[in-house]
Amino acid sequence: MRPKPKKSQDLYLDGKKNEAMAAVPDKLIDEVALIGPPERVRDRLAAWKASPVKTLMVGGGQVETLRTLAEYCL
Repeated sequence: MRPKPKKSQDLYLDGKKNEAMAAVPDKLIDEVALIGPPERVRDRLAAWKASPVKTLMVGGGQVETLRTLAEYCL
């Protein structure tokens, strides 16, 4: 028996992408992404450094954001 798909997956597959994004729990996003003001990212980055995570993917395209993150990582 197949497990029931998650609500966000159902919405996405139905073409309701904005609703699917809204259905993703904040806690999950917080566990897999560094999002927010620079001070919050800095504080959360410390937890990531202490974890077994060895790869950090950076998205965006804002040069200032990349500079800030590089500064926090060094």
